[in-house]
Amino acid sequence: MEAETTDRTAAIRRVLWITLFCNVCVSGAKVAYGYYSHSVSITADGFHSMFDGVSNIVGFIGIYFASHPPDEDHPYGHRKIETIFTIFIGVMMSLTCLEIFKQVYQSVKSEPQVTVTTESFLIMIVTLGVNIFVTTYEKRKGKQLNSEFLVADALHTRSDVYVTIGVIIGLVFMKLGFTRADTVVGAIVGILVARAGIGILRDAADVLADRKQLDPQKIKEIVC
Repeated sequence: MEAETTDRTAAIRRVLWITLFCNVCVSGAKVAYGYYSHSVSITADGFHSMFDGVSNIVGFIGIYFASHPPDEDHPYGHRKIETIFTIFIGVMMSLTCLEIFKQVYQSVKSEPQVTVTTESFLIMIVTLGVNIFVTTYEKRKGKQLNSEFLVADALHTRSDVYVTIGVIIGLVFMKLGFTRADTVVGAIVGILVARAGIGILRDAADVLADRKQLDPQKIKEIVC
């Protein structure tokens, strides 16, 4: 049993290392270019991706504690610690919303000139491909390893996919002369991030309240 737990923990860590590398590259490219081009939507998308990376780091800490075997004070093990750190992802996404709406507010007040070039589309399309890979890979591994955290983190990244698609559409409208499209897309990004964060918090709360079982298949096997 202990060996099985160790293998599971090692596998989850490998997934986190891979997704962390991808998220750092994606967020760095978006934030740097967003500030360079004065684009609120690209910058906001970059902050969203940045918290994907931060959540990976939080995952390392959560998995470390969750992998500890049962003891006198925790006879049922420490798996729910992983769920507690999942809640942290939801809280961080709420903080991301505040930063995004701050950027939107400043854009409404100052109306900066956004620079839309071929590089803008190239950066967003490449990072979109990376995000699609990360969310597909992490969700698949999360289900295989029965990891609440990996599945939640994959949902976080999936919301980044939708956000990036929205930003690309916004860039098209800005290229056509709709200068306020950047601000509107930035606000939509904030709303989508908030929605994803609330969903993660709700699912994690269900686990902690024993409304949703961590491993229903094993429970079914024991009962049958």
